[in-house]
Amino acid sequence: MNIVTRLVKIQKGAALPLALILLGVGSTLTIPLLSGVTNSLLVSRQLDSGTSDAISAEAGLEDAIWNLIYDDFEATQIPNDEDSFSYQLSNTVNGSDVNITVTNKGTLVASDGFESNNWSGGTGWLGSWSPTGMTSVINGEQPYEGSYHARIRDSSGGIKRIVDLSDRPDISLGVAARVKIFEAGDEAFLRVSDDDSNWTTLHTWTSADSDDTYYEFAFDIDMSLYDTPETMYIWFDAVVTNGGDKFFVDSLKITHDPMFEVVVTTDDSTTTALVIIEEGVASIYSLVHN
Repeated sequence: MNIVTRLVKIQKGAALPLALILLGVGSTLTIPLLSGVTNSLLVSRQLDSGTSDAISAEAGLEDAIWNLIYDDFEATQIPNDEDSFSYQLSNTVNGSDVNITVTNKGTLVASDGFESNNWSGGTGWLGSWSPTGMTSVINGEQPYEGSYHARIRDSSGGIKRIVDLSDRPDISLGVAARVKIFEAGDEAFLRVSDDDSNWTTLHTWTSADSDDTYYEFAFDIDMSLYDTPETMYIWFDAVVTNGGDKFFVDSLKITHDPMFEVVVTTDDSTTTALVIIEEGVASIYSLVHN
């Protein structure tokens, strides 16, 4: 089985013939992201690059990506998460039928609006929130959406949760947050980590934000910068002077660019690719050919 990750991009408006040269069975190769290549898709190199199954897989992937970019395939055939559409190329390739299945893998990775009134609600997480100190899910003090939100108080307060980010190269984290009665020196933080040890601070709230009003925040996270990007810990932490200082969190969403699984089967092989579409640009993030 061959696995190729984080390859190149195809830009809408560029020529789309693909240079799919698939790996031979039994070897594994990882290729770094190629920059400046927008009019072809170089997947891998092997000595025997002209095999009939490689050419058939190339034709199927090219057709699926063309449909996703140019023919509004997502809206017309697979508009919802996990919707699938299967079809066959009208002509055989090297005498082989080429069957293609495209599945919408969606954009939402995980979310929680605390509407469960506990620390285990939401969707897409690998476990429950881990609260520390004076933290609680409450239905008072005007949630941003719905009936509940999370409240963090005093210097020991914080909530942490882990999410699965496998096969998602870049994610966006959106959250609504509110600061109340912060004095000089009081701070709240949004931090992320791939190992629950080394943390990156995405944002810091201070007394300058203490107007008791919810605001929406959005952060882009490049998972390629982390050593173990399969998981990510999300941590809201507060360092404040007394229990009357309050930090509120609501409507947390982790998303990625629209992703599609393309499976191409021929008489002799199966090729599976994860394709990400962003503003008319298609990127193959991973590919398996066997």
